[in-house]
Amino acid sequence: RDEAARAFELAVERAPSLAELRLRIGRAWLESGDRRDIARSIAAFESARLLAPDLATAESGLGRAYEKANDDASAERAYERCLAIDPGYVFARRRLLRIALSNREFRRAESHATRLLTEDPSNPEHHFLAGLVAAREGHVDDARDRYLAAIEHAHGDYPEAFFNLGQLENRAGRRAEAIAAYERAFELRPDYTQALNNLGLVLESEGRRDEAERRYRAAIAIDASYAPALVNLGALLSRAGRHGEAVASLEAALRVRRSAHPATEIELSRAIERSGRAGEACALLDRLVAREPRLAAASLALGAARARNHEPALARVAYEHVLAIDPENAAALRGLGAIEAEAAELERARDHLRASLDVDAADSAARLSLADVLRRLGDAAGCVRETTVAGADAGAATASEADALRRRCASR
Repeated sequence: RDEAARAFELAVERAPSLAELRLRIGRAWLESGDRRDIARSIAAFESARLLAPDLATAESGLGRAYEKANDDASAERAYERCLAIDPGYVFARRRLLRIALSNREFRRAESHATRLLTEDPSNPEHHFLAGLVAAREGHVDDARDRYLAAIEHAHGDYPEAFFNLGQLENRAGRRAEAIAAYERAFELRPDYTQALNNLGLVLESEGRRDEAERRYRAAIAIDASYAPALVNLGALLSRAGRHGEAVASLEAALRVRRSAHPATEIELSRAIERSGRAGEACALLDRLVAREPRLAAASLALGAARARNHEPALARVAYEHVLAIDPENAAALRGLGAIEAEAAELERARDHLRASLDVDAADSAARLSLADVLRRLGDAAGCVRETTVAGADAGAATASEADALRRRCASR
């Protein structure tokens, strides 16, 4: 790299006014793959635009470099200058669309998508980008039509469009269509680990766990460092009671990640706990909370683990810590209410359970817990009311439990 820098300096000394030379130097530093070179790339592109203020490629290159530096505001200004010089510069408009999407500026993103489609309606990527905008805006039917149009204009060879179509269909609850789209994405690109991983998730949600496991393992076989598949495989194995394999998969996921990943650590703690090592699981979560004291999910997981390990005092501390961060955390309110009900602190349990239902009115388990607390407080009418609501909103098993509790309340 030092030799490259010296060579570029010598080149500039020989042709100091040649803007194209600065462009080539900027691209070379940008394409090195080393983040340390981004500042050098920006400097080269800035020199090029000063030498040639009407050079759209200099502004476009500068936009790319600023994006690499995670400076979207400066990138946006560079791309806007590029379009001011050349309104037909497609790359700059595409990047502005994506920046607008990331900033949730949907009107601007839609404007760029419309312009791209108007200028080149046969370009598959323009339909794909319009689909991205529609999907982010929640226009499911329009997004689906755009993705299908992208696939049609690409003569069926557009794995990214199939992948995004799979995401769209899954969110819309159309599982069969999502599965078909993900499978097609993988057929078109046999190393598409993300498509395999998402396919596994949909299959698992359909109860097809063996097929899901095969997809996760296939993704890992393609890329042993693909952490999402390692995590999802570990979670699946943990729920299936294959604790040793689950822990190994989740530990592998933590090893391959470049930095700490609290969600994976929480999932690992669950697998360790299910294997019968509750103390070890709690210790892992204790370390996580000490490292991430503002992460509510970590303290919430610790509270639940402590409660399951019959340590109500420590569970209470963890839940109270969650509520100090997020006062409307329904799970922490429910957990605290359950601990207080167990300790016969009925008024406090009632208040916390009611607060949890204010946040999540569909939580039938919390509503049944509240009904039982009201029964113990002698509020038979309140108990009947809550069990009636719980029974109406729940599945058969919960409805049966609610009916039994309601009869006990009514008999009082």
